[in-house]
Amino acid sequence: MKLKYDKPTHMEQGLLEQLKSMSAELISLRGEKEIEVRKGQLTFKCVTCICDFPQTESVACGKRSPVGAAVGLHLQCKDCFTFSVATQSNNVADFRSNGRRIICFECLAERPTKVISPYSMKTVCSECNDDKAVAAYMSAIRTADVDEAESRSKAEKDALERRIEEVRLEGELKLHEHNEKERLKAVASLHRHRINNNILTTKCPHCSLAFVDWTMCFAVKCESKYAGRTIGCQKHFCGWCITGFSDQFECHEHVKVCRNSLNPGSYYGRNQFDPTEDFNRAQAPIRKANIERYLVDNNLTSKESEAVISAMQTTDLTPLGIRMN
Repeated sequence: MKLKYDKPTHMEQGLLEQLKSMSAELISLRGEKEIEVRKGQLTFKCVTCICDFPQTESVACGKRSPVGAAVGLHLQCKDCFTFSVATQSNNVADFRSNGRRIICFECLAERPTKVISPYSMKTVCSECNDDKAVAAYMSAIRTADVDEAESRSKAEKDALERRIEEVRLEGELKLHEHNEKERLKAVASLHRHRINNNILTTKCPHCSLAFVDWTMCFAVKCESKYAGRTIGCQKHFCGWCITGFSDQFECHEHVKVCRNSLNPGSYYGRNQFDPTEDFNRAQAPIRKANIERYLVDNNLTSKESEAVISAMQTTDLTPLGIRMN
């Protein structure tokens, strides 16, 4: 026999259905969470395509502060990362300018900032999902190696030619060692040759290729024409202080604050289209000090030093803004 109180009221029936629904939802959420925890796949958005992807499929850039602390990583899906590797590797000139490294696109977009964001070779080779992208990356490295080797070969050839001339001048000095007038001329010729090559001729700090000038920006790229070809290691250095940098971005940031700069805060000299005058003005006191040190280190007498300076002042030093006392 059923009592009227055995039948749930309309309100109780609604609460029971709501409880049943919530219980089912809770079970479902618990199941999803267990799967998520079990697989270790938390969801993130790719900074490039803005799609959701699991953490296990992400590639993080090496974004670091100058002291090496992590400052917030950019996460890409492997498809976007692979595309980035292929794109940068196929542009060999930019690849070399970036220090022969794959750089995070997002970090590039944030420049100028003092972060370094290259991917390691291990990351590139292990995280790319297309063998063609890896092949393009390795090919770009080989091409950069060949170009740098050619630049070094040219620099070594020039150094050999200079050494041959130096040996000839040393022979002349020995030939005239008993004739004071001719000996002083030979001393002047020998040391003029050495000073011109080792102090007044500016060389790339990376590959030692000599260069005369460049255009516009003081973040200088080692590149010149030789025998109908473009040679140079393609690396960057500061045109104010001749310091080499691993990539063009570090070099550009340094140029604005270089202590030798005559136009602080800018990438350019005071004459934007012809940096030669500012370069020579910035280098003049440095070169003068190096010449004075050279004369002392080589134990030249005052008479010999005067002969060297006399031989160089008009033709070699004055055009560069150097006036020896």
